[in-house]
Amino acid sequence: MSNEDINGDALRRILTSGSAFEVKDYLSIAEAATLPDLGSPAYRRMLRTAATIAASAGNMDVVKYFCEERRVPVNFVPPDELLLIGHVKDVWTNTPLLAALSHEHEDVALY
Repeated sequence: MSNEDINGDALRRILTSGSAFEVKDYLSIAEAATLPDLGSPAYRRMLRTAATIAASAGNMDVVKYFCEERRVPVNFVPPDELLLIGHVKDVWTNTPLLAALSHEHEDVALY
């Protein structure tokens, strides 16, 4: 599964208004089908991007799933992921914390 996969309407709906159970179910099916390298920087970046979408929508349930179960860093981009990003702008706008703050979801940002 790649970053482009999170642009699908079904997944975007789950991330913005679905439950953590739905996200977990979707990811388990996608991971079984594609067998991604779960530790790779590209895959971790995809998870962080998904968490950012959930945070921008204020979906606390899904943000908690990514933070607690998937250990997604919410306020920084790990150094090995920086190599995947073409512009510094992307580094600062693609974190769940900043997405929650910029969309005024104070409860998600505080979490």
